[in-house]
Amino acid sequence: MNAVEERLYEIAGAEIATKNVNLGLWTKAFSTALGDEAKTKAIYIQFRVDQLLEQFAAEMQQCNETAEERRTREDAAIRSRLSSLRSLPFEDTDHIPSNRFDGFPTSLQYPIPVSRASTLTNLLEFEIIDLIKRGYLKGIRHDREWYFDLNQVA
Repeated sequence: MNAVEERLYEIAGAEIATKNVNLGLWTKAFSTALGDEAKTKAIYIQFRVDQLLEQFAAEMQQCNETAEERRTREDAAIRSRLSSLRSLPFEDTDHIPSNRFDGFPTSLQYPIPVSRASTLTNLLEFEIIDLIKRGYLKGIRHDREWYFDLNQVA
């Protein structure tokens, strides 16, 4: 018996002890036990644990579906953000030549300030920075400004 089942048996036992039983299940157990009080309690416990296990399984499935829906929604949001960045017209981006980072090592071919990309799109700066931190964009932080590589937008 695992911890979940043990807890469910505790719940069923407590319901009997406090006389706070599910009346429908108690009546079914009483009928199944042919009126024997001791058997009714044992059968009720089994019926109630089975019912609680079904509820638990249904709730777990709902949680898993909710997590999957959340991942799907987040993926759609990321694709939308990347699409906004892909549509940036290169000539409007004020990209900075890589050699302008004063000896700061960078592998960015076309560094664009996140602040500038934010003004040209419907994205907030933190949304673009989040894409960099999650690895969807290649980017760096230099002199308190974030930059990403326009050439590397997936």
